Amino acid sequence: MREAGTWWKANDLVFCRPDGQPIDPRMDWAEWKVVLQEAGVSDARVHVMRHSAATGICAFCDLFNVRHA
Repeated sequence: MREAGTWWKANDLVFCRPDGQPIDPRMDWAEWKVVLQEAGVSDARVHVMRHSAATGICAFCDLFNVRHA
């Protein structure tokens, strides 16, 4: 990215740190736990919440669109 300057590391990642480097999984896990606590949601793995989000989305659109999103 030209706008980011010389500090940007192009790693072709979907989710990354502000400098383009990979996210540290330990920090990501710790931040996830804080988000759950602040939201008042019981402890859950990220993968479980992914399914919960998909279930909620299905209430507003058809399964075909959810599957191909």
